Amino acid sequence: MWKLLVGMLAMAASACVSGPALDKAAASGSDRAMTRKFNPSSVAPPMSPYSHGVSVPAGMRIVTTAGQVGITKDGITPPTVEEQLELIWTNTAAILAEDGLKLSDVTSIRGYLVSRDSLGAYRAAFRKYMGDVNPTSTLVVVKELVAPQLLVEIEVVAAGK
Repeated sequence: MWKLLVGMLAMAASACVSGPALDKAAASGSDRAMTRKFNPSSVAPPMSPYSHGVSVPAGMRIVTTAGQVGITKDGITPPTVEEQLELIWTNTAAILAEDGLKLSDVTSIRGYLVSRDSLGAYRAAFRKYMGDVNPTSTLVVVKELVAPQLLVEIEVVAAGK
């Protein structure tokens, strides 16, 4: 079982492409104008910068990522949540770029933190990399992730032409 876990973590780490060009969410040329984000007036407003719903029109390509964790291509896990978040967003951008998408194409995010104390760092990294995209978002504080040194995990769904 441990070998399977290590293999899965190595595959996730190797998905990183060195030096990916990270786009700010507000970058031009995005297909996000084709998606519709909405917050019905009959529902309480979002508690953070996210949307309650996002619809993706027919004909758009959908890309999902596995949960990304803060591990370098060489298998090193930095000790801080801030460093892990930087790796996660860099790796996520590289994965999306591999199929021609950008962070600005993200329509949904699921995040997992092992400590509520990391919420400020999570939100700061979210704003840094997502800008004003405001996809749907779920964030859960969990007791632990698959390995004890992992402090945060994020998976996304993106849509583009």
